[in-house]
Amino acid sequence: MSDTPVSETKTNKIRKIKYDGREFPDPGAEFSNEDILSNLKSVFPELANARISVTDQSDGTHEVLFEKVAGTKG
Repeated sequence: MSDTPVSETKTNKIRKIKYDGREFPDPGAEFSNEDILSNLKSVFPELANARISVTDQSDGTHEVLFEKVAGTKG
């Protein structure tokens, strides 16, 4: 069981935020997945072109996974 706090989304599901094998606290249901990504970009600039994957887990939670996508340079 994780010690990371999670919150319920607007659909009353618990949301787990993950990136690079780490779990981050959910800032709250009022923040969309895109809002959370925008915040994470300030700490992890490699997420500039990130993909968001949401999967429903068997325990009733939403797992929100941010995956970096390789971009092109200049």
